[in-house]
Amino acid sequence: MSRIIPLIVGAVLFCFSAASYALPDHLPLSKDLTVRLSALSAQGELQTVAEVVARTDALGKIAFDFPTVPSSATTPFLHIRIMDGENVLRQAIVPSPQPGGTVDAGVSEVTDLQARALLKATALSGRLTPVHMLVAHTLLRTPTISTTDAEAIGSAIVAGADALFAVLATDDLSSDQHAAFLGSLRNGLADAAGIYRKSVDDSIVFDQNVEAYRRGEAYAVLLQSLIDAGIDAGINLETVSTAFAAAGAATEAALESNPAVGAVARAGMRLGYVTGMLSLSNYRSIRELVAGFRHAGCSPPRFSRLHSVFDLVWQDTTTSLKAADRDLLASSSENDLQGLRIQEFNAVARRDVQMLKLAFESYDLRTIPESVELMLEITSRMAGQGGVMAGMTPEHLMEILGRSTSASPESPPVPVDVPTLTPYELAAWAYIHTEPGFAYTPIAGLIDQLESEPTATPQFDKLAEPYKSLALLTYDLILISRLYLQEQQDAETALEANQTDPPRWYPLATVRQISENNRQRLALARRHISGVSPEAKDALIYLVHENRFVRF
Repeated sequence: MSRIIPLIVGAVLFCFSAASYALPDHLPLSKDLTVRLSALSAQGELQTVAEVVARTDALGKIAFDFPTVPSSATTPFLHIRIMDGENVLRQAIVPSPQPGGTVDAGVSEVTDLQARALLKATALSGRLTPVHMLVAHTLLRTPTISTTDAEAIGSAIVAGADALFAVLATDDLSSDQHAAFLGSLRNGLADAAGIYRKSVDDSIVFDQNVEAYRRGEAYAVLLQSLIDAGIDAGINLETVSTAFAAAGAATEAALESNPAVGAVARAGMRLGYVTGMLSLSNYRSIRELVAGFRHAGCSPPRFSRLHSVFDLVWQDTTTSLKAADRDLLASSSENDLQGLRIQEFNAVARRDVQMLKLAFESYDLRTIPESVELMLEITSRMAGQGGVMAGMTPEHLMEILGRSTSASPESPPVPVDVPTLTPYELAAWAYIHTEPGFAYTPIAGLIDQLESEPTATPQFDKLAEPYKSLALLTYDLILISRLYLQEQQDAETALEANQTDPPRWYPLATVRQISENNRQRLALARRHISGVSPEAKDALIYLVHENRFVRF
């Protein structure tokens, strides 16, 4: 296909592909069709810009371009329609290019469904943003959903977008932060549109999985851009993931109260959110840990093996999303409600395995010379402060922290002569001496919320500052993690007692509430930290947070 190249400032050569296979309403073969390009305002108003005539080939594919298009300086979105006379066969909505920039997009059955739903949502709310597009892309990821179902979910898209914005608003974002978030997400949508173009180019009539894999890749890129949007806007990523969960809960509530949407279609849309939440959690965990290591001065080559595992988990998460779109296509095509529900549990299992890989690697790294050397460096520096820490050794520090070097219910044994902390904790403890003003005040009442208390409490009075405060922060984060897991276990119990037929994973409202509770506790922990920058607060929480590998 033609490559996109700039022509003049504010104008680009705009290239598209479109295709349709194995569905009743395919594009006519070897026929001239009209392609209409329109500017689409943030209020949903359409204004025709240009039309071209293009001919489908013998496989039902069509390629076309426009010599000039409006840029983002004049319109936020572009609307493309492939028409036979006045009958719209396919359509897509994409972000308009930056002035002097480029844009690429594919037009397919799935983009048609997304555009139909977005136009209905915009007609209801009078508003179109990148967040509305994110919600539509999450819900509509298979061509087997009917146009009737797609056009019936406008209110669900509005509810999801409103819920996401409502969570972001609780962080008191400035107008610049808000603009940065939407701008970064917009870039992700543009990147996803380019992959939809590849999905059309790569598609083959006898294997629709090829196109499905590309759609999964596009969704992965969009989720990654949601993480980028939070980072670019300076928003804590637990707020971003909670906002996404809130959007899922709101869309599910709207769909379940809408009899116009079929049961299988609702299950497929819900699956889009389940796989999205789990994958977003992976991407978030990796980004947070990398950021924590970077701030603590432990980027590669230090702990390069662990960073390689980060890359592996990141890639495996994207691969899982590609497979998820393949499986979604299969079950939806067969009208298989039970198959869609099983895929929810399969997605949860895949996520657990991915995080188990990372947890095992983190444990193994406690035995390598690099970890031992860093542990000796930390305890030597502590001993050098004298006072209560005089004579500090790795064994003594582990004892103070309540970490056993032999097997116990609380912790697996450390199979080395010199016991060490986890790689994440080592990075934090090696860094903290550079922040002499760091202080942490424990959160009152955390432990009282636990059904079972930890068996070992650190001996804080045997540590001097800033190490004492770091141990206090670590302990509170252990309690916060256990409350998080306790709430997940309670949700499991409730799920077993109130299971649907066929069974499904948690209600998305449950995921949203657990995420919100955890976000509030982490925000409270941040407020109890003093004497360091916001970036240092984040890095320390990322590194010493006990349970990094939870599901969402």
